[in-house]
Amino acid sequence: MPAALLLGWQHSNQLRRALRQSQDTLRDVRAQLDAVVNCAPVGIVQTELDGQIQLANHSYCQLVGHRRGRLRTLKLHDMTHPEDRSGHLEQHAHMLATGQPFHIESRLVRADESHVWVISHLTVTRDASGRPMHVIAAVQDLSQRRAAEAALQALTATLDQRVAETVVERVAAQENVWRSQRLEAVGQLAGGVAHDFNNVLQAIAGGARLIQRRPGNAAAVERLAGLIVDAADHGAVVTQRLLSFARRGPLQPRPIDVAGLLTELRDVLASTLGSRISVQVPSFAAVPPVLADRGQLETALVNLATNARDAMSSNRAADGANGAALVLRLAAAADDGAAAGLPLGRYVRIEVSDTGPGMDSSVLDRAMEPFYTTKARERGTGLGLAMARGFAEQSGGRLMLSSEAGRGTTASLLLPQAGVPATAATDETSAPTSVNPPRIMLVDDDPEVLEAMDEMLAASGYIVSSFDSTAAAVTHLSSALRLDLLITDLSMPGTDGLALIQRAQRDWPGLPAILLTGFSPGELALATESLTGGRLVVLQKPIRIGELLKQVAALLVKPNAPPA
Repeated sequence: MPAALLLGWQHSNQLRRALRQSQDTLRDVRAQLDAVVNCAPVGIVQTELDGQIQLANHSYCQLVGHRRGRLRTLKLHDMTHPEDRSGHLEQHAHMLATGQPFHIESRLVRADESHVWVISHLTVTRDASGRPMHVIAAVQDLSQRRAAEAALQALTATLDQRVAETVVERVAAQENVWRSQRLEAVGQLAGGVAHDFNNVLQAIAGGARLIQRRPGNAAAVERLAGLIVDAADHGAVVTQRLLSFARRGPLQPRPIDVAGLLTELRDVLASTLGSRISVQVPSFAAVPPVLADRGQLETALVNLATNARDAMSSNRAADGANGAALVLRLAAAADDGAAAGLPLGRYVRIEVSDTGPGMDSSVLDRAMEPFYTTKARERGTGLGLAMARGFAEQSGGRLMLSSEAGRGTTASLLLPQAGVPATAATDETSAPTSVNPPRIMLVDDDPEVLEAMDEMLAASGYIVSSFDSTAAAVTHLSSALRLDLLITDLSMPGTDGLALIQRAQRDWPGLPAILLTGFSPGELALATESLTGGRLVVLQKPIRIGELLKQVAALLVKPNAPPA
């Protein structure tokens, strides 16, 4: 076979393999996108620029009551309630003219002529040359939120009802509002994912079409095949980070030796970030362990380090004589966490600093928003900081950023200390020394909580009578010869803690009480003020040992006399 013919045959085989690889990649990414979109809990629609519906996922079909085939004959605004249609069309036209996404609350008319309130987030996608191509809409049902808001208004108008019932119902209604708002946030997130995946598909489809048009250009085919593979890899990264972001399970907090963890991470990061970046861990004073999930903490620190590396990679001028530097610092934070919006307590601060270009105030304000990123499309998805922030807040801490343009960036993780001992005894928290120690009634339906608190109070010198139900506690009230303090949980089967306090204060006028709850202590304190005939303290779970003992000592300054 002549050499030229053999070379042509080899190039032809290479082109066929590249084309098959591109087609397989496109099919896999399309399948991934279809799975993500159709499993989304919000409606996702793709339309022509004039609103003609092209694609709709399962959630949207259920929301409007139409089959996909029927939806393809309609425009998006055809299902908008006539009274809301003009506002929708006006904002749609403004989006097409300016390219700015918008969201709007409106009513949709369903197939059965009923209507439903929704919030729609709309954005325009563009082709490689910047021309508008499609409109992506993420549509979320607002029925729960509207019903919850109406319930809240009704509750506000009936303040004369029994306060305890009002508190429980208000908390339940507020939970529904929060749940609806979280679903709205999921809608925004889903819209961002759809937009990001649409860009991935655009790159893959565009590259594949160019390969089909120029199959004889081996260099172009190789370059385009590489672009397609890079785009597919980017889609995979978006999928993995989205799953990690959306499926944050319950954390498993344990005491962690952060100093040891940073020492271990230093070697890992040094090999991961590359030889150009110096990983430094300056010496620091001994700090107590933190209470956090070790795996999630390591992931958060690696995300922060990766962000720092990417920032320094874009700022070669910062290398200088010593090269780019990533610095990990550790210190015990001040007792007062108010500056970070945290409750009073003891925390440990972990800082990750870089010598990158830093951020101006406009970028810094948005840096932790999901999907916000200043990196090139192939370098980041904007989920790393959002995931680290979610971990910190779920752990009872904060993630804070400080940065100035040209001065690098410092990310600070503030996490609660583990096993912080109770504050040294003072006049308010000292254990009782009387030969006739105070008697405390303790009520909680959780046996483990009950046993732990019983032992803690008994170890502090109090005589404790513990009960796992309000019924058993009420029986004891009628036979007790002396009672100085009642500590009860709020939410228990049957009679709740508020009703138990009322009953106890009828038998023991002026009896002080501590109410333990997972609800907002400020709201409950105001709501229960008119119900109590004695001093009442509301403590929010989880309860700090030192704080509980302090409140017990303060309420027992003047023990109660036996009932008349």
